[in-house]
Amino acid sequence: MRILIIEDDPLIGDGLKSGLRLLGYAVDWFSNSREGDQALGVVHYDAVVLDLGLPGEDGPSKAASRGWTREQTTI
Repeated sequence: MRILIIEDDPLIGDGLKSGLRLLGYAVDWFSNSREGDQALGVVHYDAVVLDLGLPGEDGPSKAASRGWTREQTTI
């Protein structure tokens, strides 16, 4: 399973990335929405962890703008 993390706080982002990798997941972590969007354009992710308070765009707005729903995408 490949997981994308978009989180601007380095302690949270690195902690999530490290913990999920220890559990055997492939993880990419980006600290801003723009880089996360670029990764989504080239890599298939099975799950996305979004920060609720990203600078410039919050997690729920990003999910809505991409057309994600809980039924379709693990967020």
